[in-house]
Amino acid sequence: MTRSDALTEIFNFMDHKVRVVILKGQDGGRAPWFVAVDVRRCLGVTQSGSNYSLLTENEKCLRGRTSLGLPGGRPIMLVSESGLYKLILKSRKPEAKAFQDWVTQVVLPAIRKDGLYVRGEEKVSAGEMDLEELTLITLTRLQEKMKRLKEEKEAAEALAKFSQGIITEHLDYVTMDE
Repeated sequence: MTRSDALTEIFNFMDHKVRVVILKGQDGGRAPWFVAVDVRRCLGVTQSGSNYSLLTENEKCLRGRTSLGLPGGRPIMLVSESGLYKLILKSRKPEAKAFQDWVTQVVLPAIRKDGLYVRGEEKVSAGEMDLEELTLITLTRLQEKMKRLKEEKEAAEALAKFSQGIITEHLDYVTMDE
């Protein structure tokens, strides 16, 4: 088991635990994948197969339990972040309504108006947080994002340099007659 394939977090949503796995993607970045049975439980869905037909192949995957640090058994279905949103937004269950409302009434309008959503910004208008605290949180998150983008850029540059070396090496062996 690699560190990137371990169950890393457990979120609680309406008294339901949702296990999250961080997996390495094809682009080299890491992304959260959610244990599908936990998502189903949160949404009040009883049949497993029907909802997954809504998802594309890159929004779902099966993983062996032991690769996730769990005891052996049947593989576990995981759902990508975009797949999770798709399942929630398509759900007609009351359990999904709070999330749907938050996305459509808070997050998307903030993105349309300001070009971004800062987690917790609705607390300022509700009087639960002052503007200075929100500013500090926003700056901290921007610094974290800049650090992540810098690391991604360095990784991409290293890959490009490596790829260029391979191409150059193989081009030395190609002649016009070939």
